[in-house]
Amino acid sequence: MLDQSFVFGFFAMAAAIVLGFFVIQKAIISVKPFETVLILKFGRCAEELTQPGAYFRPALWIPGIYTLRVTRQLDYQLMQDIHVNDLDGTTLRVDLWLETRVKDARKSVFAVEAWPEALRHLVLHTLMAKMGNTRLMDLIVNRDQISADMLTDIRHEAAEWGITIENLCVQDVRLLPEISKQLFDQVAATIELKKSRLEEEGRIQIQTMEAETDRKIAELQATARAKHPLAVGRAYQRLAEKQGILEGYHELNQLALLQPGKVVSFVGFGDNEVSPMDAMIIPENGNVQSVTRSTRSNREV
Repeated sequence: MLDQSFVFGFFAMAAAIVLGFFVIQKAIISVKPFETVLILKFGRCAEELTQPGAYFRPALWIPGIYTLRVTRQLDYQLMQDIHVNDLDGTTLRVDLWLETRVKDARKSVFAVEAWPEALRHLVLHTLMAKMGNTRLMDLIVNRDQISADMLTDIRHEAAEWGITIENLCVQDVRLLPEISKQLFDQVAATIELKKSRLEEEGRIQIQTMEAETDRKIAELQATARAKHPLAVGRAYQRLAEKQGILEGYHELNQLALLQPGKVVSFVGFGDNEVSPMDAMIIPENGNVQSVTRSTRSNREV
């Protein structure tokens, strides 16, 4: 009897220990960093635990009371290949980068049902509204400004759900393949048209400038030709005032007309010397004195 009582007591104690362990484990709540635990009592939030640590709540054994964990860590979402239309009706494919964080866990649970899906619909609606009022070139150039405007609009709405939008940016804006080809062909045709127009305008301007340059050159040349005789006349008039200078100028001018490599000139003979004409007929080995005497006799006769 003693052995049976001991065995029964041992198993009863072990069962009590195991049962107590499960009871304590169910009543203990462990809160991690960047996490909020909501204690719900029949669907309503009875308590909110935000500080990390362990909490003992025996009431969790009561039916209808349970916990709900909400993370407050930074979360991101990449929304790819969103099809929207711009102001001209062109279909665009947009990629969005969204960073969110739960600021108020109670609002994120009770203010909206499934806030990630609701936030996605809100972002899509805002994106279509912004893109629908903007042209394609403005979307490409002002993409950062559009992202900032969308962030401002969405942040105000998400704050009512207890959600903080940390960042939102339009990562990429691209066209459908067939629209891209049409757009590139249109751009190429426009560039070719402008190129031809600029070349023709440049050619006309060059011809105009050349004609204007020729006209100015002809005008300057005519003016120079008209002024040259006047300038020469004034120069001769000034030389005439000084008789010696004018005679020297004429002499130098006559000498300048001679070409030493081609012409043999006989000048500079006096009255009692050989004349230039006689000097021209002197033989290579002739007697200069005989020619001089004959010249003098001819002069006397």
